[in-house]
Amino acid sequence: MATQNSHRYCVIMCGGVGSRFWPYSRENCPKQFIDFLGTGRSLLQMSYDRILPIVPKENILVVTNEKYAPLIREQLPDLLPENILLEPARRNTAPCIAWAAFHIAAIDPAASMIVTPSDHLITRENIFEDCVRRGFEFVEKNDALLTLGITPVRPETGYGYIQVGQEAEPGILKVKTFTEKPNLELAKVFLETGEFFWNSGIFLWRASTIIDALRKHDSDLTVRFDRGASDFGTPVRKPSYERISHHSLPTRLTMRLWRRLTMYMWNVSTSDGTISAHGAPFMTTRPRTSRTTWPRTAKCSPMTAPAIFSQSVILKNL
Repeated sequence: MATQNSHRYCVIMCGGVGSRFWPYSRENCPKQFIDFLGTGRSLLQMSYDRILPIVPKENILVVTNEKYAPLIREQLPDLLPENILLEPARRNTAPCIAWAAFHIAAIDPAASMIVTPSDHLITRENIFEDCVRRGFEFVEKNDALLTLGITPVRPETGYGYIQVGQEAEPGILKVKTFTEKPNLELAKVFLETGEFFWNSGIFLWRASTIIDALRKHDSDLTVRFDRGASDFGTPVRKPSYERISHHSLPTRLTMRLWRRLTMYMWNVSTSDGTISAHGAPFMTTRPRTSRTTWPRTAKCSPMTAPAIFSQSVILKNL
C-alpha cells in the first residue's frame, strides 16, 4: 500500500433523500444506505472503502443531518464520532462543502481534500485510486480547483457538461465552459464535438483554495462561516444555516468559477444510479419529477435489491 499523506482529507456528502429512487429509496433510508448489489456493503460503505487506501481513516468526514446519524454510526463503526458533521438544516451541497472546508482548514491549514457523493457506484476502483492520487498531487502544487470528468457515451440531459480546452499537464485540462443539464439537441451536439465531459460531482482542492474562491465569488455564503471562524475544528462549532438558500456547489462553482477549474479525464465505470459511464445502462434515466416504481421494502434492508440492479449489468462495464 502506498504511503498515505496525513494532510489529505475526504468529505463524503451523505444528506440526500434519494427521491428519484422512490419507493425503494425512502426518506428514512435513502439509496446511499442500501446495498443494491447484495454484496453486504451499502453505497455509503463502498464510498468509504474505496477512499481508505488514499486518505487516512482519521481524516475521513461525513456531512449529513441528525436524522441519518444513527445509520452512519451503524454502517461506519470505524468513523470517528467527531468526524460526523451534522448540518442544522438541508441546504444542498454548497453550505455542506463550505462547512467541511472551514472545519478541515481549522484543523490542518495545509490540508487538501476530495469531496465525493455517498451514492456513486464505481467499478475498476484501482483506476479511480490512481486518478485521485494524481488529482491530489496536482492541487497540492497548484492553486487549482479540480473536477473529475467522465467521457460521455450518449446524449444525456440529466448531467452537467464540461467543455475542456488547453492542457494544463498530461491528462489534466483547463475548463472552457460549463453547461448544466442541456436539452437533448444540445447534448447531442456536445457528444459529437468530443470536447465535452460529464461532470462527476467529485472535486479536489486545497481547503484554503476553495475557501478563498468562495470568499471571492460567493461572499453571501462565506460571510456566515467567517463569523466565529476561530471555533471551527472544535466539537462546539456548528454553523447556522439561517438565511442560507439552497445551493448546489458543483453548479454554483462551475458556473461562477469555471475559469479557475481544471479537469482530470477519468475513464472509469461509475454510476449514481442513473447512468453508467461505459455504455451499459444501469437504469433508465428519467426526469427528476418522475418516480420509478419498484418493489416496496419495509425497512432499510441491505440484502434486498430490485432485479434491475443485478450484478450482471454492472459487470458489463469491467
